[in-house]
Amino acid sequence: MYKELVIYVLTGALAKVKPKKPMDRYYEIYGQPVAKGRPRITTTGGFARAYTPKKTREYEEKIKWLIPREEPLCADPVELHIRFYEKMPKSFSKKRQLKALTGHVRPQVRPDIDNYVKCVLDALNGHIYVDDKQVCKLIAERFYTDNPRTVICLRSI
Repeated sequence: MYKELVIYVLTGALAKVKPKKPMDRYYEIYGQPVAKGRPRITTTGGFARAYTPKKTREYEEKIKWLIPREEPLCADPVELHIRFYEKMPKSFSKKRQLKALTGHVRPQVRPDIDNYVKCVLDALNGHIYVDDKQVCKLIAERFYTDNPRTVICLRSI
């Protein structure tokens, strides 16, 4: 299940800035990014029960499995830079593929970028930092690629 996903834990940032604090982290999670799904509700015995969709739950578990747990958890304000590299549609012409690979054509399709971000924030919650309310600065971007992955740069500020 986790064979297609590989993680490289390096020190540094997306802009190749040397780490200033010990909390600077860089992670690459290989595989198609998954957006946070809406909670589903079912009734059992007259009681309503809400649950997270299976695809979302599995992706959050993969992130937790691939990123080593921080001990102790970061309690400082956090800055996150997240890049989502999505698989390029097969319908793109060669010319459009080249533009997409160079960043001139960006994904403007569903799911929305905020749903991708929610999934990553929820996965890191209680794993890297205490709560996602600590995220004070967030930069998220979407790109097309032949190698789908999620790149996370986390910095304590």
